[in-house]
Amino acid sequence: TVKATDDDAEAKYIYYGVNSSDSSKTYKWESVLYCIANTEQIAEFRDRVNQGQTFEGKTIKLMADITVSAWTPIGQKGSQANKFMGTFDGNGKTVTIDGIANNLDTAFGGYAAFFGATKDATIQNLTVAGTISGKDVAGIIGKGENTTLTNCHNKATITSTEGKAAGIAASFGGSLTNCTNSGAVTTSAAQPAGGLVAWCNTSTITECQNSGKVTVSGTGDSSQAGGLCGNLCSGSTVTNCSNSGEVSASLAGGVAGRASGADTKIIAFSNEGTVTGGNYAGGVIGDAKDGVTAQDCTISGTISAANVAGGIFGSVHGKNSSAITNCAVTSCNVSATDTENRAGKVVGILGGTVTLKLTGDNLTDDVGCFSAVTLTIVGRTPNNIDFTNLPTEALGSLSGFVHENAGHRKEITVKATDDDAEAKYIYYGV
Repeated sequence: TVKATDDDAEAKYIYYGVNSSDSSKTYKWESVLYCIANTEQIAEFRDRVNQGQTFEGKTIKLMADITVSAWTPIGQKGSQANKFMGTFDGNGKTVTIDGIANNLDTAFGGYAAFFGATKDATIQNLTVAGTISGKDVAGIIGKGENTTLTNCHNKATITSTEGKAAGIAASFGGSLTNCTNSGAVTTSAAQPAGGLVAWCNTSTITECQNSGKVTVSGTGDSSQAGGLCGNLCSGSTVTNCSNSGEVSASLAGGVAGRASGADTKIIAFSNEGTVTGGNYAGGVIGDAKDGVTAQDCTISGTISAANVAGGIFGSVHGKNSSAITNCAVTSCNVSATDTENRAGKVVGILGGTVTLKLTGDNLTDDVGCFSAVTLTIVGRTPNNIDFTNLPTEALGSLSGFVHENAGHRKEITVKATDDDAEAKYIYYGV
């Protein structure tokens, strides 16, 4: 066993030796650290993975900047065996990809990036540049399962004509730390696109930034774009991240076009980019449903949509408890161009079960309108509404209060604190 230093916990090379007097046996060296310095070596490494060598427990270290053309990705989404499962250390180097190979094997499942598919892997200290196009495409990983990404950066232009597109990973679950995207990300399909991840399964995203333009030109409910993620799934946490890129889709947000599911948290996020939604737009989330929390976020720039726009959430709704706490919307223009009373400095349409803790001076434009909602207010009231005058069991009007659908009965409950056992006011409105 050969180690680099006395306190090196992991042996760099392991020698499986036999008695040299035994001529029937041969010596074997199995390297724990593989160093790659040219296109021939990176291609050999790629081919080994795609033929079933996972490199689990091994480290691949990039020793030089490399440029490849007509690139076939490393790892195949459609195969359980042919995925990269080791550690790839980019060593601060850049891989420039001048296009993806035509007619990729069906085992790739349409996913293309530097890595096609990873599982239980670690990718670190890597930059990807160039031009990447295909179905479900990204800079670093096509599809990553339980993968850790640290200090990875995309500068490549990413273009999809029929699927997902992202700077870092098209589909991902795991953790991203100190990762950035500065490349333009575009899909012409009605599919998610994100500066970091297009479809983000349960993940932890920390200290990451997007400055690239993210565009989904396809329309409809699945047209989702975010500075960080197109679609952000339940149980994910985003902390100390930012977006300064332009974002546009039917559902558009500084973090994600749509976020859903219990225990989805966005903490200390900042947005300076322009967010434009064909339907919904939010400085944090375009459409937040079933338990999304935004805390200590700071939003500026322009947030606009045809139908619903909010400085934090375009719309919030669903069965689990959501919250907006200590968020600031500053120097921000929020507008819904085709509808009245659907734009708010905090939320366009407020529904579901929500806790609001608003800071700063009283405003009259925090919320565009109220849907069916159980609302807990901690601190100042939205729109400077005096809820003591809220009509109950009957028609009526209240200054600053707009019902989402006049003529349709919806129940609105207002509570003073989280542990308030009795609702203070119940509005059965039409």
